[in-house]
Amino acid sequence: MNRRDDVDLRIADLLHELAPARTPDYLDELRDSVTRGRQRPGWSFASRWLPIDPTPFQLAGVRRVAVLGLTILVLAALVVGAYVGSQRRLPPPFGAAANGLIAFDDGSRILLSDGRGGPPQAWAGAAHGTRPAFSPDGTKLAFLREHVGGTALDVADVGGAQSRTILEPDPAVRARILPELPVWAPDSGYLAISVLVGDAPSDHAEIWIVDTETGRRSTLLPSGLLGAAGPAWSPDGSRIAFLGEPDGSATNYLYVARIDGSGLLRISNRKSSSTTGYFQQPRWAPDGRHIAVHHGEPGTTGRDILVLATDDLEETAIVATPRDEAQPAWSPDGTRLAFWRSTDERDFQIVVVDVASRRETPLDLRSPLADILSWSPDGASIVAVRCATEASCDLLLVDATNPARAPAVLAIGIPPASLDLSGDRAYWSWQRLAP
Repeated sequence: MNRRDDVDLRIADLLHELAPARTPDYLDELRDSVTRGRQRPGWSFASRWLPIDPTPFQLAGVRRVAVLGLTILVLAALVVGAYVGSQRRLPPPFGAAANGLIAFDDGSRILLSDGRGGPPQAWAGAAHGTRPAFSPDGTKLAFLREHVGGTALDVADVGGAQSRTILEPDPAVRARILPELPVWAPDSGYLAISVLVGDAPSDHAEIWIVDTETGRRSTLLPSGLLGAAGPAWSPDGSRIAFLGEPDGSATNYLYVARIDGSGLLRISNRKSSSTTGYFQQPRWAPDGRHIAVHHGEPGTTGRDILVLATDDLEETAIVATPRDEAQPAWSPDGTRLAFWRSTDERDFQIVVVDVASRRETPLDLRSPLADILSWSPDGASIVAVRCATEASCDLLLVDATNPARAPAVLAIGIPPASLDLSGDRAYWSWQRLAP
């Protein structure tokens, strides 16, 4: 240590001895004040670094920042709104939805109806087409079209643009598409269709599943079956119900299987044959646990409305009277079934039954033929045909909520659909829109 350091220490000791050793009286109040208030940083006082009074400029700046922020928020809201508005809202694949267009064919071309009684217009998507089917999301239309060598399966946007063939006749395996309605998967990405493969008498039916974007296809013919036809997709898209032939006796049963053919399960004890009567193409309930069909021989009084479980051999006769009942169709919410019932006047009348209570409501529509029924997406109406003769029918809209209201005519003079799905005649499909 040098001499300077020694002097400094002596002075420090002297000052310490001379300083009063006591605490200020106001220390407690000072501590309380400090703990209650947060210190403001010095740089926040504009007078510390501006040589003028900044108050007017501070107020103007605050106003400008507020206006700028509000403008940015408004512009952002407009941009988001425009984007959201430009994106079409899609309906769920099953359940209630809003009503869109009705597509049907007159035997050679596809027509569109607004569903409110306006005159039908020819669809712009194809000059010739039959069996139109709207995708569950309401954006596409699948249909059959006569192609070189046979029937082809096409898909187009609802407006008619981007029409393309996704499945053509395959001469290598002698495959012919059967004239039935194409069946969409719930995700609107795949179609299932029945195809007859080979030459008679050794030909057999298969279900082809086609990717609507790539055209790639797979075959659904589970091991142990000689034929499969009449597909119906489950609401969750994991399984397909169909009519399957286990042997060469031309006798079919109702089956359910996964898309790859695994998990095969027979769900009907009754046979579908010329001696026992036929099953209708299966129709899934929205809950995915039940299927509705009719069973019996057309033109007799033996057809009944059945509900089958999709995971067991469990059958319930929802409607089984001495009369002829056929063509059950589920309402979008799954609580009701519409069907045709024969009358004393040798025609058929539409009846709606509540599945839980079995209470029936007859509707004001009769026809000589019991053809396919379909519900409107909102569950308020039913589309059906009324035939003056077996060659000419009118497409009608029936109010399911008001039995006394007269049906509205959607189209006049269209051919009826085949009762056994074997004739190339009219079918229809209702477009689903977002609620």
